[in-house]
This record gives sequence, structure tokens and C-alpha cells, in this order.
Amino acid sequence: MLSSAEIIAVARADNRYRSSADGSWRVGLDRLVDAFNQEAALNPFGERHIAAVLADKLATRFAIDDWHVQHPEIADQKIERPVFGLGLPRTGSTALGVVLGQDRERRVLRTWEARQPCSPPEAATQYTGPWIASYQAELDTLVAADP
Repeated sequence: MLSSAEIIAVARADNRYRSSADGSWRVGLDRLVDAFNQEAALNPFGERHIAAVLADKLATRFAIDDWHVQHPEIADQKIERPVFGLGLPRTGSTALGVVLGQDRERRVLRTWEARQPCSPPEAATQYTGPWIASYQAELDTLVAADP
């Protein structure tokens, strides 16, 4: 069975993050874990996989919370005239993001950045940072496991 306490312990294992903000994430985590335990009929591999995914996502949440504590000026930034491109799968939303991303004046969310949002890339290194190689290695591993 999945355990919220174990997921939290794994997410905090490296002790990098000083903050977890207000803990508002806890109710959602508990409900999700309960739903997996009661409804998903996971086998042992599924339990390990889901626990690892949830711990990874929670660690990312902790990193974001910590980044905000270290950089409170983020809350003062204004985003003027944002463009949102939303769509169902297979409707061209990814293509729209790629096209918008060709404009160096636009800021688009990249897949690697969504997976590892902290610390955010700076303009000078946004196309060459080490996180890109890290994400590429993760993709290579996935392709090798399931070509």
C-alpha cells in the first residue's frame, strides 16, 4: 500500500529544501494516495512506480516553494499580455508551442523545464544549461527501455 508519510520522506530525503510553504499540498496528496490504495488495484511494481512519481512531483513542489522563499521578489513581477495556447492531445498544441518558441522575445515552457523548474534558466543559458542534458539522458533511458 502507498503511504503519504513514506512519499513525503522520500521527497525530503536530500534535505535541500528549507521550506514546504503552508502544507496545503498535504490534503491533496492524502486523497490521491487513498484513491490509489482503494481504487487502482496496483501490483507491487505499480505501487513502487506511483510512489516514486509522487515523491518526484512533491520534491519539485518543495523546490518551487523554497525558490519563492529565497526570492520573494518573484511575487512583484508583472506578466503583461500573456499568450496561452491550450488544446487537447493531438490537436496541434505542441506545434503551437514550438512555433511560439521560435520567437526569442517569447517565453515558452519547455518540457525539461516543467520537469525541473528550479532554478529557472537565465536568458543567456536557456538553450545550453545542464538541465537540458539531464532531460536528454532521461529520454535516452526511456527510449532504451522501450524502443
